Amino acid sequence: MSRSLILSANYAGKSIELPETFLRSIASTATKSDVVLIANHGTQGDQARLEKLLAGARIWVPIPKQRYRVFRRLANTFRPFARIVAAQLREAWRKRPERRPLIEHKAAYLLNITCSRYFLARQFLLHSDTYYDHVMLSDSRDVVFQRDPFDSLSDGVTTGLESVLVKEQAGNVGWLRLLYGDDSSFPMESVLNQKVICSGVTLGDTASVAAYLEKVCAEFMERLPRMIHTPYLDQGVHIGLLRTGRIEHANMVSNGQEEIATLGTSDLSEFTINDEGCVFAANGRLVRIVHQYDRHPTLAQKILARFSSNM
Repeated sequence: MSRSLILSANYAGKSIELPETFLRSIASTATKSDVVLIANHGTQGDQARLEKLLAGARIWVPIPKQRYRVFRRLANTFRPFARIVAAQLREAWRKRPERRPLIEHKAAYLLNITCSRYFLARQFLLHSDTYYDHVMLSDSRDVVFQRDPFDSLSDGVTTGLESVLVKEQAGNVGWLRLLYGDDSSFPMESVLNQKVICSGVTLGDTASVAAYLEKVCAEFMERLPRMIHTPYLDQGVHIGLLRTGRIEHANMVSNGQEEIATLGTSDLSEFTINDEGCVFAANGRLVRIVHQYDRHPTLAQKILARFSSNM
């Protein structure tokens, strides 16, 4: 029987906040998937609450909260020094390929969780004793499942396109310019005139996702000194790698297709939505993964009610 893995970062402040809607939606699809929340802390009580929401799901804490906070505070306070450390880690990573997983783990302390989660996901896959046919890297706060996300999945990695061009979103333009603005080989104008590719949901067969993670983490390491605890730069790297063809066999899903709905910049006209908040693709089938639904208050209210504790 096919076995899949869903990995999602769930960092928190004083206490962990479990993504209940996300978890209940997974349970509703009856997908045969292991679910691992990458967290910075978690008690036995948190694990027990998680088990009640989704049997078999677990919390994994690769970087303790207090240690991460100390490094983050030091990196933000002494940025020039942090950049020197980052440059030294990058040089060691280049020279010692056999030590890359260990070096990447150290580098994770210098990055915002939106980026360090990729190092940690790669670490989890490298050390997992379980064989998985498919893997999904996912946000959790604003993602729900309406069908098994791995059903009839295309080969390679699958990820969602937004409804607007990169140049129409200042955030994406800024992240790309910070990462690649001084790289004359990067086709900036071409990339800016194509649609945004969202990094919040990426899934595929395990070999393809592992290859994707290896390239993302390599790009982070090469650009580490300029990425010190800056959030959302994973989005820039995701777009940069995909638009320059460095991710092989990539399926970029437009809104209206059944694999992923990426709703942040959508006016929802690509979909049909019923009174219960079920999102249907142009072919009439339920969309498997709905992302960024919280940008639409009426839809969010319906989805939250649909996956409430009384379901």
